[in-house]
Amino acid sequence: MRFREQAQKIQQTTETVLPGNASDDKQTVKVQQQSNWSDVITSNLGGVAEVLLMISFIPFLVYFMLSWQDHVRAATVMLFKMENRNTAYVTLGRISAMIHSFINGNLAVGIFTSIISLIVFGALHLPYFYFLGFISGFLSLVPYLGVVLALIPPVVAGIGVLHGGGMIAIIVTVLGVHVFALKIIFDNVESLRPYGAWLGE
Repeated sequence: MRFREQAQKIQQTTETVLPGNASDDKQTVKVQQQSNWSDVITSNLGGVAEVLLMISFIPFLVYFMLSWQDHVRAATVMLFKMENRNTAYVTLGRISAMIHSFINGNLAVGIFTSIISLIVFGALHLPYFYFLGFISGFLSLVPYLGVVLALIPPVVAGIGVLHGGGMIAIIVTVLGVHVFALKIIFDNVESLRPYGAWLGE
């Protein structure tokens, strides 16, 4: 966007410098920029990068909210009427405990999947397996797209290094660890235990 704005400023400057009266033999040349795939991708990449940057702040905000939970809880309770403050205090405590358990559970699952992925990627001699294992393990936690996102780094790193069997091993590992970690969550959340039983032992 910066380059486009500068180009527009240069164009406006040249238009004001050129004389206004044109002779009959003057030729007008129009330059039309051809749009190709690289222009489309780069123009849309800025918006995607901004969204990802905003999303990356969420864990930090949650961390500070949890570390300041006593102050935030007391200040929030004061917003309610006197007769509702006890209910608000208990409710906020339950919400805080639920968020704390959710973050700890996801962290434990992320570390577990990362370690398994790291071991398998190392055995396959995947380049930078120590980074790819943790990246793939924690990307697996992303809702809905977690499996796909977790597959991208090791598969891309394996192109040209691994052949069919190695790629299949990567895919089976990521899918298997993801399904297994979903079962851990199902088994430990009471309302989801029937789904954990459905997945089997």
